[in-house]
Amino acid sequence: MPIQRINTLKRPSTDVAWFTLHDNYKSTRQQLIDEGKLTSQYTTPDTLTVILTLTFVDQAAFDQFNADAGILANRQAHDQYNSENGIIKTQVDTTMECCNMVQ
Repeated sequence: MPIQRINTLKRPSTDVAWFTLHDNYKSTRQQLIDEGKLTSQYTTPDTLTVILTLTFVDQAAFDQFNADAGILANRQAHDQYNSENGIIKTQVDTTMECCNMVQ
């Protein structure tokens, strides 16, 4: 069953830069996309908000992503950066009842 993670980030002003994702995060995410295990979508409803939606094909793909050392290091650095710069992050993980994944 697919699992969707939605991260919403809100910065206090445009003077605060967004965190730069680590290369190991980007490569692991791209590998999962290439393997058909993940879709990834960024939206920016306004200049202060970014929404990242990750949709995993199943629990195994979700667990693989969350156990990866590069993903974990990036997440820790990202959370620290957000905290130091007043960026508020909300994260929601949802199991999807149905859905075909479309890339």
